[in-house]
Amino acid sequence: MRKGARKICDAIIRSGNGVGIGHRRAAIFFFLASAIVISRSALQTKWLFYFDNVNFALALRHFDPRMHQPQPPGYPLFVALMHLIHLIVPGVNDVEMTAGLIGSLLTLALIWRLTSEMFGKAAAPWASLLLVCYPTFWTAGIGNPVRTFLCAGACVVGLCVWRVWTHNNSERWLYLGAISLGLFSGFRPELLVLMAPLLAAGIVVAGPTVVRISATTGLLLVSAATWLVVLVFKCGGISGTYELFTSYLVVRSHYSAAFGGQAKAAYRHFLLTLEWLFLPTIAWVWALPFARKRIAQEPSAAATLLFCLI
Repeated sequence: MRKGARKICDAIIRSGNGVGIGHRRAAIFFFLASAIVISRSALQTKWLFYFDNVNFALALRHFDPRMHQPQPPGYPLFVALMHLIHLIVPGVNDVEMTAGLIGSLLTLALIWRLTSEMFGKAAAPWASLLLVCYPTFWTAGIGNPVRTFLCAGACVVGLCVWRVWTHNNSERWLYLGAISLGLFSGFRPELLVLMAPLLAAGIVVAGPTVVRISATTGLLLVSAATWLVVLVFKCGGISGTYELFTSYLVVRSHYSAAFGGQAKAAYRHFLLTLEWLFLPTIAWVWALPFARKRIAQEPSAAATLLFCLI
């Protein structure tokens, strides 16, 4: 068994030494992608057991965030993807699983590419393996597939910003990053808040001229408008959207001390937040000692990862 594991490790290491993806690297990527597809299919639930899953299923019949079909903020582009899948996949449960597979495989490809550019081709299989084994990634892919696009969106924006920092034609990648952020926010709207600082950092590195800032902001707004207009229309206009989102925020914030929640409930939610954010790090923190030399050789990549983590 030990010899077999050693052979797998040697194959992964050798896969990074060739030019291009190579046969070994292609085989490893295919193996990881197949592991996602096969295991997700085997673990697929028979029923929609989360409220969120039920809400998305209802959105296939009629998209209306006011009726929580789905719940705010509506996830318009994810619902649109589900409608496209539903044209060829009849079962609602199968539709959601397929959407999760698309998000998961897209994330795998983006992680592979981003790691290759940041730390070299030899690191890509290892990073992809860590992703495949990451608990939060598994939970999202099986139980709440819309979350997989949060990871995919973060990766594609991160890749664009990394190329802003490392490529000569930085303006092109800055604009592509703005468009990507606007579009992927239609799957997970909180991406606008989470990834905007990284895009802003790209503007600073590229050179914060008036034209560049205006063009980046304009492209971001235009790409986001492709789904925001539909969302506002379905919510009954700007005032209806404002009322829906504020009321939903009040309901979802009843456990927050900042919004008048009880200390016991706020403390419990705080612990759950820490558990959700930091407990899964057990799946990858052990790899840091093995990567310390590589990280030291790539200070710009290490700084980028630290910035994203913060």
